[in-house]
Amino acid sequence: MSRAVAPVFATILLVAIVVVTAGVVSVVAVGFTSTLPDTTTGAEAVEHPVELEVVGRTLQFTNTGTETIDVDELTLEISVSDQPVAFQPTIPYFSTMGFKPGPSGPFNTASNTTWVPGQDATITIADTNEPVPQVGDTVTVELWYKDEYYAKTSSTVE
Repeated sequence: MSRAVAPVFATILLVAIVVVTAGVVSVVAVGFTSTLPDTTTGAEAVEHPVELEVVGRTLQFTNTGTETIDVDELTLEISVSDQPVAFQPTIPYFSTMGFKPGPSGPFNTASNTTWVPGQDATITIADTNEPVPQVGDTVTVELWYKDEYYAKTSSTVE
């Protein structure tokens, strides 16, 4: 009789382990997504106070707005032909995964972290990031400032 109970007990134990594991994974996933900035608030009303030019893998941003931006509170999300790059930059940085070291302007930790109107800043996507922009691709960058949607800008790779 005890042999007949063992498979039933094992099945119940296996189902319980799967349910607990699924619960842990879902809690972790919800925790990660809840830290992302909200993209729905006012996204349609933004006037693109940032201009983007892309040459090869180098993205040059120009602050065309009237506001001085503290880049410590700036978040970028980069997409190539509607596909987010695998590694997103943490601004400011000197070296970060998926990007060549030494960005220019206020995106570099060694410079002043305020981005004034008219000032340029550049970053270069490394070969270790995917997708890598190719000539003719459209690169789109969404920016959040102080956790609020700030701008969306696009450029075709030259």
